[in-house]
Amino acid sequence: MNNAGATSGVPSQTANTDLERRWPAMVVFVTAWLLPATTARRTGHVRLADAWLIHLLATLLTILLIMLLVACAEPGRGVRHIDEAFIEFVLMIDHIAEQFARHPYVSSAALAGIILSIEIGHLLLALLVMPWGARDEPMRNSYRNAVRHMWLRTAHVLPCVLLVGTVSLALHHVEFEWLRANPVPKWPEPPAVAELDAAWVEYREQSARAQEALNTWAAQRRWYVDYSVPLAVQTAFIAALWLLWGLFGAVGASRHTPVIERPPMCETCGYNLSTMPIESRCPECGGAVETSLGPAARPGTVWQRGHELGRWAAWWQCSVMTLRRPRLLGRQLQTISPGTGHRRFFALHLPVVFCIGATGFAGFVAVEAGVDKLVDEPAMTLIMMSLFGCACVGGTVAFAHLAALFVGVVAGLCYGRNLLPGTIQIACYLGPYLTAWALFGAISGLGAAGLAETRWLDALQSRTGIYRYDIVGFTWFLPNAAWGVWYFVLVARGTAATRYANR
Repeated sequence: MNNAGATSGVPSQTANTDLERRWPAMVVFVTAWLLPATTARRTGHVRLADAWLIHLLATLLTILLIMLLVACAEPGRGVRHIDEAFIEFVLMIDHIAEQFARHPYVSSAALAGIILSIEIGHLLLALLVMPWGARDEPMRNSYRNAVRHMWLRTAHVLPCVLLVGTVSLALHHVEFEWLRANPVPKWPEPPAVAELDAAWVEYREQSARAQEALNTWAAQRRWYVDYSVPLAVQTAFIAALWLLWGLFGAVGASRHTPVIERPPMCETCGYNLSTMPIESRCPECGGAVETSLGPAARPGTVWQRGHELGRWAAWWQCSVMTLRRPRLLGRQLQTISPGTGHRRFFALHLPVVFCIGATGFAGFVAVEAGVDKLVDEPAMTLIMMSLFGCACVGGTVAFAHLAALFVGVVAGLCYGRNLLPGTIQIACYLGPYLTAWALFGAISGLGAAGLAETRWLDALQSRTGIYRYDIVGFTWFLPNAAWGVWYFVLVARGTAATRYANR
C-alpha cells in the first residue's frame, strides 16, 4: 500500500472563509471593536499598505480625540462648556503650529521620534501576538497577518480612549461639583504671639472644632469622589483588556491558508516515507509507518476529545501529560488544522490567575501595613486588587506568547518550518503550570515581605554589606526565574515533537 502524497488529502485550512463577503477596510472603524473575529475574516484581503493608512488615520483621530478631551477638562473648575472646549481645542492646535513655526527642526525631530516609537511598538506587539494566529505557512505570512490586524486594530483605540476620557471627565465633574457644594473646612490660623496663653487656648479650641468639622466633612464625602483617580485607572485597565480581546480575536480569526504540499515524513526522524507501505517500518529509525501516517496519527489532545472522558477528566489528563510528558502531547497535536481547543484551555486558567494576583496584593498589604489598612479603605482595596489581578493576567498571557515566539522562531530556523502553530498550543496547554507559578510567586512574595522585617536579616546585611531589600528581592527572584526557565524547556520539548508533523 503506497502512501505517497498522504498529506495532500488534508482539507484546506478554514477554506469556508472564502465564501464570506469581503468588507472594505474603512469598516473597521465601526465593527473592529464589536466584532473583531468577523471583521478580521472579512478584511483579510486588505493589503498591508492600505492597513497602514487605516492605522495612520486612526492614530491621527486618536490624537485629536485626546486633545479634545483634554480641552473639555478645565483645571480646578470641572468641565468646560462645548463652545469653550472648542475654543481651547483650537488654541491647542494653534500652539502646536506655532511651535513648529518657531522651532521647525526640533519639532520635526520630536514628531519623527514619536511616530517611530509608535510604529516600532506596533511591530513588536504584532510579533508578540503572532503565534496566536499562526498557521502552517511561511512564518513571514503569519507575521504579515499579525501586522495587518495590528494596524487595522488601531481603530479600536478610538472607542477605548472615548470610554476612558468620558469616565474621567464625569468623575472630575462630580468631584468638582461636590467640593463646590461641600468646601473643605478651614483650619484656624495660629496666634501671632506665642506668649499669650489665652490665645493658644482659643487656638486649641478652634482646632478641635475644625477637626470635628473636617471629620464630619470626610464622613459625608462620597466614595466615588475619594476614589476618582483609581476609578479612572480601573476604566483604563478595562479598556486595555477590551482592546486586547479585540486584538487576539482578530489575529486568531480563521482564515484561508493554502496547504503546503510536503512529502509524508516519519514523525520520529523526518525520513521521507513516500514509497513506504503503511504496514512497514521506517528504514531510518525503525518506527512503524502507521504511527506517522495512519488514521490514529495526531488525533488531537485529550482536551480536544473531552466529550469522550468528560471535561474534568480531560483537563486532568491533559495537564498531567503536558507537565510530565510534553513530547507525548506534542505527538498528539494537529498543527496543520490546530483548532481552538488550546485557547479555551488556556483561558480557563486566567480567572484563577486573576484571583491569585488580587488576593496576593491584599496579602502583601496586610503583611506590610496590617489588616486594618485593608478594612479602613475597602473601596481602594477592591480597586487595587482588581488592578493587580488584571496585571497578573496580562503578564501571564504575555509570557506564554513570549515563550511560544522564542521557541517557535528558534526551532523554525533549525528545521526550516513554521512551528509556531505547535509552540502556541504547547504554551497554552501549560496553563496549569503558569497558574501554579502564579500561586508560588504570590506565596513566595508574601514570605519575602515577611522576611524583610526579621532581625537575622539585619545581621546578614551588616555582615555582607548587601542592602536588605536586595537580599529579599533576590530571594524571591531566583526561584521564580527557575520557574520561567523550566517553562521554556517544557515548551521546547513539546515543540520538538511537532517538527515533522503530517497533520
